[in-house]
Amino acid sequence: MRQLLILLTMTVTLSLYAVTIITLDTHNPPRSLSLQQGHTNTTPLQKITRRSGVLIARMFSYFKIGSPKVDLVLHSHKIEAGGHVSGSFHLYGGWFAQKIKRLECDLVKVSAGKSQPIQPVTTVLMSQVIEPRDQKEFPFRYLVPEALTPTDDGCTYRLQTKIVFEDDIQTFDHDELIVIT
Repeated sequence: MRQLLILLTMTVTLSLYAVTIITLDTHNPPRSLSLQQGHTNTTPLQKITRRSGVLIARMFSYFKIGSPKVDLVLHSHKIEAGGHVSGSFHLYGGWFAQKIKRLECDLVKVSAGKSQPIQPVTTVLMSQVIEPRDQKEFPFRYLVPEALTPTDDGCTYRLQTKIVFEDDIQTFDHDELIVIT
């Protein structure tokens, strides 16, 4: 039901946006065609389609509909304190191309329902565009701190992964990490 309301709101917003563009282009033509050198004349419909595509992509990204996903795939979820955990980050493209600013992963301790960051695991700065239905993989290896207490009923650990896109929109993933002695 929520997604239906979001889709209806986006449709109404897009329609109002299209009417605004047509009105502005009709009543405010360019002062001089010489300002548009090198550009072909575009119809209002072409302008709406181009601008609407960007607007729709941003709205879908904001509501996390069809946005790219991240998944940290670990070779093993059980690890000894002071040992290495390895795997890879898998990025999956969404419905629209999006520019990725960075990929972050943090080690988080969860106890009594509260998350407490222990330390940053990795930050990968990037300036890549992930295309629709594209897949990318980045290797992952991390030395778990020796001072971690073993996992029990009151204390668990997670590797929390986040990708941050150009518009500071974020997508999260988390993987349980079982620390044994």
